[in-house]
Amino acid sequence: MDIEGYGEFGGISEEDDDIARFERQCAERARAEGALPEEGSEDEDEQIKRKRLVTGGQPQDINEWQEKCELLHDKLGRKEGELAQVKADLEMLRNDGLGPEDSQTALKQRLLDLTKKNRRLQVTVDGQRVRLQQLEIEVKKPKEDIKKQAEELIMQNAALLYGEAGNVEDWKKKYLTTSNQLQQVRHETQEMRALLQKQKKVLLKELGAEEAIQQALAVADDPMAVQWKGRATQIAQLQRQVKELKAGGGSTSQEVKETPSASAVKSKAVGQAADKRREEFERLQEEVERLRAEQAECKQKREALRSRSCLLETQLRDMKANVQFLLRKSDDDDALVAMLRKQLGREDNGADGGDELTFLRQQNGELQAQLERQAQIMLQLRQKALSASCENGSVPLGPKSVETSVTERQLLERVRFLEAENAKQAEQVHLLKARGAMGYTETYRQDTGDTPSDRGRHTRQA
Repeated sequence: MDIEGYGEFGGISEEDDDIARFERQCAERARAEGALPEEGSEDEDEQIKRKRLVTGGQPQDINEWQEKCELLHDKLGRKEGELAQVKADLEMLRNDGLGPEDSQTALKQRLLDLTKKNRRLQVTVDGQRVRLQQLEIEVKKPKEDIKKQAEELIMQNAALLYGEAGNVEDWKKKYLTTSNQLQQVRHETQEMRALLQKQKKVLLKELGAEEAIQQALAVADDPMAVQWKGRATQIAQLQRQVKELKAGGGSTSQEVKETPSASAVKSKAVGQAADKRREEFERLQEEVERLRAEQAECKQKREALRSRSCLLETQLRDMKANVQFLLRKSDDDDALVAMLRKQLGREDNGADGGDELTFLRQQNGELQAQLERQAQIMLQLRQKALSASCENGSVPLGPKSVETSVTERQLLERVRFLEAENAKQAEQVHLLKARGAMGYTETYRQDTGDTPSDRGRHTRQA
């Protein structure tokens, strides 16, 4: 954008012509080198045209139109910024004076030099930006060509692989058949898995432990194995024993009843182990619950201590502020009293100050009475606040004081009450200590006839 409008205000039209001439020369040089587009086009329009040449035709979707609108908005923002800067420069030059004898001629010349330098740098930046866009387009072209070639090669390979249209239909049928078979196999696999899970559950209920299942699976293919016997084998063995007992007359029936089977012993051991595991698990659960309760209690204590610390810090800040206010008020009162005394003393020395002295004394008496009334009011309010704190703070809050149901005022009153009780107890301890010291002194005087101080004096004399 040119700044030839400077000549309208008069004074530096030749310098404006130099700036415009310099800008035109820079633009012509950039166009000659191929770094800038023609005057009738802008960078954004050139970029959009190049994209159209690459993609072909008009913008295909709304994204390209949005991109163009964003570029135009950026361009408009830059132009508005340049216009505002030029207006500010014009206002400064017009208000500062433009005569040949102006004291700010050097500053104006410096401003013009900086403007020229800014324009030159802006032209260079625009040229570099356009060159960068050209390079990006040139880089994108080989990638797109390679992508198109790859797609064409894939299509050719597909055509060679499938052949004619009939072969494609055959391949489709084979693919559908294979897919159906695969789905059937998957369904069968899922059914087998479900059946296997059910069988595992049945074996677990039947045998009672995972170790027994592993033993049964280990000897399933060995008919001569004796480490583990199934229920059918045990039933056959028992039936054979029953037949033998019936044939023998039942003389050893009592012995058979008293002889436990190996499976019963194993099941008993497994039951004992399961009971032990169950008891240990319950004990661990109780320990976990206890630790969780302790953690919650510690967390509540931590929150209570944190709130207590915050409350004490707030009270300390308030007390410091009140002490500073009282000290400042005391200093002001002292200054006022000193000033009044000085004024009264100066008026006593005068000859015609009798009436004014009387008036000032009366005013001083009124002020002192007002101060006494205010002090009494403050004392009454303090006593009321202390009594209210004692009444409200004497109620113990309990371990639920950190909950939201207890307000901050109740906590503050409880803390004040406890502090007052602590001060009272400390004062009683101090009185008891003083009373004990006095009793010790009286006892020592009755025993020796002198005080500990007299004894120290006698010791020093000796």
